Amino acid sequence: MSRAAANDYFDQILFHTTGLNNSLLQCKVNVSRHPGFHLSISQSGQILNSSSEQINASRYVTLLQTITLRSPGTYQCSLHFNGELTGIVLLYIETTSQAAISEMYPEPWFLYGGLILVQVSFLSVLTIEMLRRSHC
Repeated sequence: MSRAAANDYFDQILFHTTGLNNSLLQCKVNVSRHPGFHLSISQSGQILNSSSEQINASRYVTLLQTITLRSPGTYQCSLHFNGELTGIVLLYIETTSQAAISEMYPEPWFLYGGLILVQVSFLSVLTIEMLRRSHC
């Protein structure tokens, strides 16, 4: 763990994509229990999510921020202690998850066409048979 000030420590900052098809961006760090720690995620200098939310009740706490990826670009996770920058991690995202999903799973037009074709064929055969029986 690194030192921020006397008796205040922080661990390595973890900054990565997560969730279904990597659609979320998560920043997480373990810090000593002190209200001066603050974690934020920003893109192009604009803060997207920021708080000092803490989870678990031990000597150390975990600061966690999660955002939904909306556009490609450089994202930054910053850890501040009493207003001063203590740690920073940059992550470059080339494509958003929606673009990746579209490339991985294209629209199944052949399946849609096949389902409609089966329904139309069945109804056509049924209509022809009913017309033949009514004229006989």
